[in-house]
Amino acid sequence: MDTAGIVEFDGYVIHGSENSTDRDVLYYLLDPKPFPSFQQCSEFCRTVKIAADDNEKSKSVNSSFRNGGDDDPHGRKAVENSSCVEENRNICLIKDGYIVQIYKGNEDETNNALLRTYPLHLKEQRFENPVKHSMERVCILKIVRSCRALLTWFTKHKQHRLTIKNSLRSCDFNEYLKTLKNVVDISDPEFFKLISNKDSIKSLAFQLGQTIALIRGIEIYTKNEISEMFPDLADMLMRREFTEKTFDILNKHKNELLSHLTCVKSFKIANSSWNIFFCDTNEPSFNDELLLCQQLNGIVIDMKVGVEFCIYFPFCSRSLLMNAGSSCSMFAFSHSLFTNEHSNSEQIYCWMCKDYMNNNFENHFDEFLTTHSLAKEDLLETIRKEIVKNKQYDLVFDISSGVRVIGQRQKLSHKIAID
Repeated sequence: MDTAGIVEFDGYVIHGSENSTDRDVLYYLLDPKPFPSFQQCSEFCRTVKIAADDNEKSKSVNSSFRNGGDDDPHGRKAVENSSCVEENRNICLIKDGYIVQIYKGNEDETNNALLRTYPLHLKEQRFENPVKHSMERVCILKIVRSCRALLTWFTKHKQHRLTIKNSLRSCDFNEYLKTLKNVVDISDPEFFKLISNKDSIKSLAFQLGQTIALIRGIEIYTKNEISEMFPDLADMLMRREFTEKTFDILNKHKNELLSHLTCVKSFKIANSSWNIFFCDTNEPSFNDELLLCQQLNGIVIDMKVGVEFCIYFPFCSRSLLMNAGSSCSMFAFSHSLFTNEHSNSEQIYCWMCKDYMNNNFENHFDEFLTTHSLAKEDLLETIRKEIVKNKQYDLVFDISSGVRVIGQRQKLSHKIAID
């Protein structure tokens, strides 16, 4: 029997907007069960149809379940009928009441969205909500994924196809922003004809509204919430008829998103798809009341397309960094490299800002080593020992006067519990 799409899940929950025309279903596994392979997730999450009647047990078409047959162990039976809606599936792993791994999307976003929208579908729920706690949202991760989605929508543009694809392949946030600013114009007919359908317009409006709101520190997870905050997006979110003005509105919000990002300073880490992010306090768009500006103190994001992930989330405030007692602030983060199933090695990455207090965030590490006649491997070994000794810490400062660490690592690293 082909087991590619078989997933042994512990339950499923319905989430998303209360007035959605499709149905978002999150299937979950409980730790310590292993997370399914990418192929298994891909097969399992293919679009299926379910019965639209909320009063009956959910029914599905083309499903793959643990017993390998047409019947699901939770009573969902395969049927063919005309009154079906699409089921958008996703799979996650739950540990200690948090989503710690997910197939599609961000763990922090889905975790909090489930807490917010699970009650909107109580009549349809057959399982208790497995998510018990909120996480701190990683704002720049949402932005990276939204910018990537924006670019991806327009990769079929004949004139700019190569430029857009090269930008995506670069895994460089600066390239993303440059292309979105200088190339992508949603109000241009050559661009908007590529998204001239109600589903694409709805998705684009949802992404833009949700992302701009999060920059302000506001979490919104439904079409109604976005429509209330951005009334000019309401018709798009409800899949109503569109005009050329629709695309002018979308382009306006794209430009608003970009205007918030002029204070973001990012650097691609050599020989990787990782980017490290800071916030320039001298930029007019800087506002320390914005969640985005509060968080950008050396966050590291893996920008590999489709698998964007927060590698490192320092928990230190800007004021703590400014008072660290050194003109050079250093960020050290580790990464486990698995060479085979029996061995692994821990690799330490370091980024030393040339002058953090004056918004000079360029990496000064190699120059620092030369100036102080330090051997790189010796210093990295010192840092490695300090990290091993203080496993609960992430941030390394002021190595010119001896290594000391501040900034406590939270239980789930960047997935920080807030309740």
